[in-house]
Amino acid sequence: MINNKYYDGLEGEPEVVIYFKEKDKEGFRIWIGYFEYLLGASISGEVKIGGILESYINQDGWYDESEWRIEELQQAIFELEQFNIEKIESKEDSIIETVSNIQKDLVKFLKNALKNSHLVCIDYE
Repeated sequence: MINNKYYDGLEGEPEVVIYFKEKDKEGFRIWIGYFEYLLGASISGEVKIGGILESYINQDGWYDESEWRIEELQQAIFELEQFNIEKIESKEDSIIETVSNIQKDLVKFLKNALKNSHLVCIDYE
């Protein structure tokens, strides 16, 4: 089941859905604004191939093709663990709190995927 808590109230706005491919699309629907705040605040140095940040910076991957698979879950986890709340490009407390919660949920989600050998995909709509 897809958790919509990071998209509720924003229906009609662009979104990403991050999910386990083989488990009835269990995952998260996230407003693209929150997702981009998260990724921007996770850049800490050189970006490696196969994670999430490479596609974010190059504007390819899920931007180009729906059902884009995260090739390197360990790299994606590492990138999201570099998240720095001070780098969020918003001063709104509600956005900062929400993005911080998304980071925690996604790291937990990706670690679960890695542990259980799930494929993780991202759809951009």
